[in-house]
Amino acid sequence: MAGKLKKDCIEKTVINALDLNSFLTNTVVLFNALGDAIIVIDCSGNIIQMNNIAENLTKWQQHEVSGKPFCEIISIYNTLTGSKLLEPEQILVKEKSDEWSSEHLTLVNKDDEKKQISCKGTVVENQNGLISGYVFVFRDITEEYKIREHLQASEERFRNLAELLPVGLFESDMSLNLTFVNSEALRMSQYSLKDIQAGMNAMDLLSPESRQKAVAVRKRRLQGETIPVVEYTALRKDGTTYPVLLYINRVSEATGEFNGFRGVIIDISEQKKVEHKLRYLSMHDALTNLYNRTSFEQEMHRLGNTDCLPLGIVVCDIDGLKLINETLGHKVGDELLKNAANILRKSFGKNSFIARIGGDEFAVLLPKTSIEHLEKLSQKVLIETDTHNVLNPDFHVSLSIGFAISTETRPNPIDVFKIADHKMYRAKLHRTRNSRSDIVKSLVKTLETRNILPEGQAVRLQMLATQMAEKIGLSESKKDELILLCRFYDIGKIGVSDSILLKPGPLDTEEYSEVKDHSETGFRIALTISDLIPVADFILKHHEWWNGDGYPLGLKGKEIPLESRILSILDAYDALTNNRPYRKAISHEKALKIIQDNSGIQFDPELVKIFMSIMHNN
Repeated sequence: MAGKLKKDCIEKTVINALDLNSFLTNTVVLFNALGDAIIVIDCSGNIIQMNNIAENLTKWQQHEVSGKPFCEIISIYNTLTGSKLLEPEQILVKEKSDEWSSEHLTLVNKDDEKKQISCKGTVVENQNGLISGYVFVFRDITEEYKIREHLQASEERFRNLAELLPVGLFESDMSLNLTFVNSEALRMSQYSLKDIQAGMNAMDLLSPESRQKAVAVRKRRLQGETIPVVEYTALRKDGTTYPVLLYINRVSEATGEFNGFRGVIIDISEQKKVEHKLRYLSMHDALTNLYNRTSFEQEMHRLGNTDCLPLGIVVCDIDGLKLINETLGHKVGDELLKNAANILRKSFGKNSFIARIGGDEFAVLLPKTSIEHLEKLSQKVLIETDTHNVLNPDFHVSLSIGFAISTETRPNPIDVFKIADHKMYRAKLHRTRNSRSDIVKSLVKTLETRNILPEGQAVRLQMLATQMAEKIGLSESKKDELILLCRFYDIGKIGVSDSILLKPGPLDTEEYSEVKDHSETGFRIALTISDLIPVADFILKHHEWWNGDGYPLGLKGKEIPLESRILSILDAYDALTNNRPYRKAISHEKALKIIQDNSGIQFDPELVKIFMSIMHNN
C-alpha cells in the first residue's frame, strides 16, 4: 500500500509541476524512496536526473550520463518484435498523449545485460503549457517475465498435450460453463468451437437422465469427497447418445480458493461393444447363436426358484450327425446344426430359451406351460423339419424329441430334464435305422447329382464284374457283393469338393491327399449302413496296388481282398475309355495295353489275364 501511495504522489506531482526544475525540486526527496527506476530528460532528450534504482538497473551513474542524450545511453527494444524503440520523447509525440506505457520492453544496460522492463512515460509542462521535459518510470520485471513465460510455455504444452491425448478434456468455471475443450471432446460431442465459445455448459454434453447424477457428483466434489471415475450417458449435438467415463476435479487458485473444474471424458462405446460381445459369447453357442449349456443350466436353476412352474423342458437330438461329419466333413455337419437351430426357432419362437447343450443336442425351457402345449410344440418341430427337408432335399435334418414337465411331486428342474432326455433317447432308438436309411438315400442322391457315381458307369462295371465272377467261378453271394461294390466303391468321394473332382488339370499334393482320403471315408460310411457292411473292407482297399505302392494301407499281393483286386482293373479300364475332367478318353486297344503294362505292378497278373481273355472274346 505504501508503494502505491508513493506512486500516486509522484504522478500527482508530475501533473501539477509548473516546469521541470520545480518538478525536480518537489520530487527529489521521493526519487530514491520509490521502488521503481526513474529517469528525467529535458525536452531535447538529454538525461537530467536518475534515481538510485535507475543507476542499479542501467549500471550508469548519474554523473556519467547527466546532459547526455537518453537514446545514446539507454537501449530499449520491443520484446515481441525485436525492433529498437524510438527516442522516448518521440513516442509520446507519436502516441499524441501525455502518458504512455508498455510491458513488453527489453533494456540493455551498460554491462550488456538484458533486463525485462515495464515503462511509463509522462510529459512535464511549464506554466505556459509548453513541454519542458519527460519523466520515465521503469520497473524491472525480469523475474516476473520469466515466470510469465514459464507459465505461458506450460500452458502451451498443456494445450498441445490436450490435443494429442485420445480422450476428451474440458475446463469450466464454478457454474460448469465451459472455458476450454480439446479437439477430441469436440469430435466426440460433434459440437464446434464456436458452439463452446457461444456459452455452453458442461451439462449440455450429458443426456437428461445423466444430468441429475452429475449434479449429485458435483455437490460431493465441492464437499471435498474423492469420487472415482463415474459412468454417464453423453449426448451428441445430433441427439444421439454414447457411454462415457467422466472424471472431474476441482481447480483452485494459489490462494486455495476454488475457481472451476477440470474433467476427462473417455468414450467407452467400443469397450461396451466388446463387453457386450464377450458377455454374449459367454452365454451363447458360437455356431448356432443359441444359448449354451452354461446359460441353460443357470436359467433352469433360476426358473426352478420362481413362480414360473410348471416348467416344461424339451430335449432334441440330431440323428446321424456323426455320420455326416465323418462322410461330408464337419463343415457340412455345422450347416446341419445351424439348420436344426433355425427349425427350433421357427417352432418355439425367437424369444424362447433355446440352447445347444451338447454336440448334437438341444434343449428348450418353457415356463408356465402344460403337457398339451408341449405335445403341440413337439409336433410343430416335426412339421417344420419335414418342410425344411422338402425345400432342402440334398441333406435332410432328422430330430429325435423328448419332453417332460414339472409336477407337485417332481418340481426339481434337473429331474424334469433327465426324464425329457431319457424320452428323447428312447425315441432315437426307434428312429435310428430309418434315419440312417434316409441319410444314405440323401448321400446316394447327392453322389448321382454330383456325377460321382454316374448310373452309366455303375452299369458298365457291373456287367464286367459279372463276367469276371463267372470266369473265376465266384459263388452267387460273392458275385452279389462284387456287384454291390461296383455301385458304391466311390461313395467316400462325397467328402471331396467338386473343385478337386472336376479339376481339368493335374492335382497338387494337398488336393491329391484329400482325394486319397475317400477310400477311408467310404469305409466308415459303409460300416454305418447294414446293407454295405459286407463290402466296407473292399471299399477301403480298392486302391491298393499289387506291388504295395497303393493306399491307404500299402498292402501287396494277395493281402488285398480279391474283390478289391478285381474292381481295381475294372475301374482303371472304365476310367481310361471314358472322358474324365482331367483327360479325354482313349481307345479300347490303348487302354488294354496300359493295363497289360501295369500287370504285376498295379494289378494282379492272373486277374489281368482273365480280364484280357474276356475283352478279346467280347
